[in-house]
Amino acid sequence: ENVAVPHPFALWAPVVIRVGLTLSLLLSGYQKITGDAFAIGCVELVLAVFLLIGFLTRFAAPLFALLTLWNLFASIAERGLLVQGALPDPTLSRDIGVIGAALALLALGAGRFSVDGKKKEEPAMAPPAIPSQ
Repeated sequence: ENVAVPHPFALWAPVVIRVGLTLSLLLSGYQKITGDAFAIGCVELVLAVFLLIGFLTRFAAPLFALLTLWNLFASIAERGLLVQGALPDPTLSRDIGVIGAALALLALGAGRFSVDGKKKEEPAMAPPAIPSQ
């Protein structure tokens, strides 16, 4: 009987993604609160807390992706796609990666080590069933 065995990291993947996105949101939110975008900074800080503890993750992650997409387009409108006329703006690739990570959380959910996981709203990550031949 062939049975798929999940990689040992599989259970930790959502946690690692949540922590990484939380750090990004905390930095971005802090910059906005101390700058000229207080309200959006507050939203980002609340989303950061939600992601860190894994609360309403399937709501917070796509919202974070939309905020990042908005910031990405605002940055392109302000500075353009290129830095000094030749090099791609490094924030472009960073933001695309952050959007990808947020969408991965939308697909994976918060995982076992989260408030959502404790409430049993998130399924435990298990290997897919492979039928016997």
